[in-house]
Amino acid sequence: MRALRELSDWQEHAAASEPGGMQVTGTVVADEPFDGFVLIGLFAKPIPEGMPIYGTLLPGLGRFSFRGVRPGVYYLMATSVAWEMQAKDFLLPQRTLRTRSRAPLFVGPLGELHPQQVKLYPPQPDDPPILISLPVLMNQFLSRMGK
Repeated sequence: MRALRELSDWQEHAAASEPGGMQVTGTVVADEPFDGFVLIGLFAKPIPEGMPIYGTLLPGLGRFSFRGVRPGVYYLMATSVAWEMQAKDFLLPQRTLRTRSRAPLFVGPLGELHPQQVKLYPPQPDDPPILISLPVLMNQFLSRMGK
């Protein structure tokens, strides 16, 4: 987390993209004040199993973009990590703001996809489980930037 906090240019290390495909963009907001980073991804199923097909980290609330998204059906999910969290807090899902798309996101080969509005909220009883893959996603992001 220290390496992420010291990172000055998150855009340079944004989500990897594939040639061709669509761009999925949007904005992340929160129901309550938040100071930390956001993990956001597109998953193949409404319950995340492993790593997202497309995923990235954001330095906080604000805009996100996935480039080169292949046509398909996706479920957008996000969670947050506050800077003051301890490592053990990653395993306590009741302490993170999160969101999930209730309806699938259809990405087609043609046309333009409207920007997604993502609102983080405190955990709800019907939220899908957040897997222990958060540290893996963070490590992948840091390895892309050579840390």
